[in-house]
Amino acid sequence: MTALLVAVGAAIGCPARYLVWWAFNSRELFAWGTLAVNVAASLLLGVTAAHVTAAGPSASATITIAFCGAFSTYSTFAVEAEGMGGRRGAMYASLTLATGLAAAAIGWQVGTSI
Repeated sequence: MTALLVAVGAAIGCPARYLVWWAFNSRELFAWGTLAVNVAASLLLGVTAAHVTAAGPSASATITIAFCGAFSTYSTFAVEAEGMGGRRGAMYASLTLATGLAAAAIGWQVGTSI
C-alpha cells in the first residue's frame, strides 16, 4: 500500500512543480518558479517532520519522499544558479538556501502546534 501511495504522491507533485514553475518563470530572467517550489517544499517538509511523521510511515513517505521529492527540484536549482554565474548566481543560491531553511523552521513550528 505504501508503494501505491508514493506513486500517487509523486504523480501529483511533479505536475504541481511544473505548473508553479511555469506560472512564475514565464518571461522572467530570474528563476522565481524554482525558488517558489523549493521554498514551498521546505515548508511542507518542516510540517511533515514535526507532525505527519506521527501519522505513520505511509503518510510520511507519501508526503516527504513522493510529493515533496517530485515537487522540489534542487537539481534544477543547481543548474540555474550555475547558469546565472557570478553575483547573480550566488545571490540566487543564497536566497534559495536562506528562505528554504526559514520555511522549514516555520513549517516545524506549524507542525508542532497542530
